[in-house]
Amino acid sequence: MVLHERPRRATRSTGTSLPEDLSSLISEDDRDAAVQRLRVAYAEGHISHEELDERLHQVLTAKTTNPANLCGHSNG
Repeated sequence: MVLHERPRRATRSTGTSLPEDLSSLISEDDRDAAVQRLRVAYAEGHISHEELDERLHQVLTAKTTNPANLCGHSNG
């Protein structure tokens, strides 16, 4: 008897599942644009150095274009 497994979602080398909709993955252009916007906001005095560091970390480690991930909002 052959057991059929349900197809698995693709995973990255880290073992985390990729999103169902791969179009939501952040592109390098999206990442670069977000970094540039943060630099301008800091230069114009809209955000503190601490907030710049926090948001840059979020942008540079984001996997998807979910606005909550890029705007400093949390779901907790």
